[in-house]
Amino acid sequence: MGLTEIQKEMIRGIATNNMLKARQGALGALNEDTMQKNKNFVARYKSILTSEHGFLYELPAELKGLLQCEDVSMSFNKII
Repeated sequence: MGLTEIQKEMIRGIATNNMLKARQGALGALNEDTMQKNKNFVARYKSILTSEHGFLYELPAELKGLLQCEDVSMSFNKII
């Protein structure tokens, strides 16, 4: 079986270090999965990817107690 467009988009996001595209691709891949045996996996990772805390990044150990880093690109809606 070949790669779907969603899988390709996720790979592009990872390769170009674009976490937004990678997340969207991962969510798309989870939405495509209809296998009963993956039901718990899909539910767990959909929850993580769509939660507010899913957008936090880990900081170096010396900064963990001082700062919190968050990707704000998901916090604001684009006006078209």
